[in-house]
Amino acid sequence: MRDLIFRGYRSHGSGMIRGKQIAKAIGGKWNPRTCDKDDCFIYVKTVPKDSFIPKRCFIDIVDYRKAIYWLRFHPDVPCIVISKLADLYLSKKIPNQRIIIPQQHCNDEQETRPDRSVKTVGYIGSPSAFQLDFEEVKKRLAEVGLDFIWICKKLINKNFVVYFYRNIDIQVVFRQYARWDLTKSLKDALKLVNAGSYGIPTVCYPEQGYDDECKGAYVPVNNIDEMVAECERLAKNKIWYQQISKNIKKISDKHHISKILPLYRNIWLN
Repeated sequence: MRDLIFRGYRSHGSGMIRGKQIAKAIGGKWNPRTCDKDDCFIYVKTVPKDSFIPKRCFIDIVDYRKAIYWLRFHPDVPCIVISKLADLYLSKKIPNQRIIIPQQHCNDEQETRPDRSVKTVGYIGSPSAFQLDFEEVKKRLAEVGLDFIWICKKLINKNFVVYFYRNIDIQVVFRQYARWDLTKSLKDALKLVNAGSYGIPTVCYPEQGYDDECKGAYVPVNNIDEMVAECERLAKNKIWYQQISKNIKKISDKHHISKILPLYRNIWLN
């Protein structure tokens, strides 16, 4: 049987989630030094050199804008997208076959948040996805009795992400603007899904991708005042907290790695 080869230049972020983790779980190879021309290749946030385009390969776009332009010149090469929103957007941009494979969440062990008081609000990720002043948010949340912690880095390994979610009760995200309009069109709701896999609700600005995947399973806000008020409401209203938690947990369960691997096997073996 031919091998499943994942190619990518990054071992963090999407490269780790869509390449290294999947390769390990499915029995594939991540950036091997040698491979066979008849292997099945998945290029994660990158594209092959025109001097060597494997007979059987897929371009996993994620949010890699340059891949769109490459695919226009290679209409016979299929691509993988992470959401229905991305699929709809790309249907108007490229003629290539598109396959939807969502991203798996970080909670492989399917842990759940302990039954404890709602006390800690948190953010983890790139600075670009939280367009509010961290110190101001911390101050405002403290006024309603809530702690605020944040890990603001672009490069965060999986173990650290898991540790973070084990220690918060509410997640906040606030990305009102994107540098590129198509960036939001290629995004998904992985942040909400990661938190939701533990039963943790998210309070955030209502991006289109969040509404498409998680409407009714997160708390939308439009400014810092609303964010603080909704976090306080979740902390004080246990029934409301449990309802949002239940809704997002149901969606997140579909993103467990055990549900994602068959989608890769399908393109590998067919």
